[in-house]
Parts: sequence; C-alpha cells; structure tokens
Amino acid sequence: MAQSVKLADDIMALVRREADLQSRSVAGQIAHWL
Repeated sequence: MAQSVKLADDIMALVRREADLQSRSVAGQIAHWL
C-alpha cells in the first residue's frame, strides 16, 4: 500500500539527483535505499 511522507527539500533534491543518475523513479530510489 502506498504511503505519503514529508521530506525536507534538501533530502528530496538528493533523492531526485541520485534517481536521475541511476535511471530510477524517486519512489524507486527511496525503495532501493531502504
């Protein structure tokens, strides 16, 4: 089940950058890290 969470802008910028570098979605990148 999907959940919404609030993350700080600086964390989201890091996630977006890494997701782009790894050709993943933002959700996919967070799931990969977890």
